[in-house]
Amino acid sequence: MTEIHEQPRSKTPKWVRILLALSLALNLLVIGLVGGAMMRFGGPDGMRPPPRSIGAVLYRALPDEQRRALRSYSRQARSGHVKQRRGQIKAISATIRATPFDADAVSVVLDSHRSELDLARQSLQLAWLAQVEQMSDEERQAYGERLENPPKQGWPRRRPEQP
Repeated sequence: MTEIHEQPRSKTPKWVRILLALSLALNLLVIGLVGGAMMRFGGPDGMRPPPRSIGAVLYRALPDEQRRALRSYSRQARSGHVKQRRGQIKAISATIRATPFDADAVSVVLDSHRSELDLARQSLQLAWLAQVEQMSDEERQAYGERLENPPKQGWPRRRPEQP
């Protein structure tokens, strides 16, 4: 019988394996950065993620001075809510710790909080509507155009208020 002699395989040098691993890691990093940027900022128009809410779109399409007025209104409207929320958190905490546990009591506190949020949203919606009512026909047409065709590079970021 003939003997088959196996040629010993040459082992890949360690530096080559390290270089390949670093190359793979760098490629994955670049792919992750590009993918993350596309998810955050949107890619081509067809890949742009939908807006988070209609209210955000309506707000961002407003002219700067009207956005400032709505922000100011919103700040004034919720100025007393911090103490109220702290009280609600204490109430929820107390009802969660209560023995026996009363789910209905927790639900009452949560419902109260939700109704306050609904009132705040409704109030802000009415303030927005009042601003739209005060617009001229041309301003409303331009506003509608900005709603349908947002800027390609995205909406402007919030700038610090000027004194």
